[in-house]
Amino acid sequence: MKRKTTRPAFVTTLAVMMIALVAVALAALTTRLGTAARQATAAREQAQVEQLVLVGLQIAAQQTGDVDQNIPLPEELVEAGAKLKVTIRAKHVAIEAQYGRARTLQE
Repeated sequence: MKRKTTRPAFVTTLAVMMIALVAVALAALTTRLGTAARQATAAREQAQVEQLVLVGLQIAAQQTGDVDQNIPLPEELVEAGAKLKVTIRAKHVAIEAQYGRARTLQE
């Protein structure tokens, strides 16, 4: 009776290749999700900065004379790294707003 020879090296190689394929797909998916999360965070921070600039414009419209003032913000915003500064010099208005990593200077 003849015995069939099996190819264990082929099966092992095929299994390793399938595991590698799954690992690459998982890494690509993780990277894509991480990128989407960073983009969402950046968009949220930028929207908050724009809101702070609008508040700064309203405050600047109410001021008379030269002003260099840090505007007090709610504690929740301060904890998130928010800052708002309004500067008025000779009818020139500058509003500096920051939230998280997003920052802008509106003149």
